Amino acid sequence: MALYPNLIKEALQTVRYPGTGKDIISMEMLEDDIRIDGNSVSFSLIFEKLRVLRARNCCRM
Repeated sequence: MALYPNLIKEALQTVRYPGTGKDIISMEMLEDDIRIDGNSVSFSLIFEKLRVLRARNCCRM
């Protein structure tokens, strides 16, 4: 079976974030960096605290 980013996203939609019951895709936790190398898959998740820190830093002058 060939792996594609959309297949990975579909699988991650079944992963629920503890305490919220929401999936990590709808919570926009998946960074847009899915890497596929044969049967190996890697990706990054962004957690809320990091998202807040990034937003603060991008707006500083």
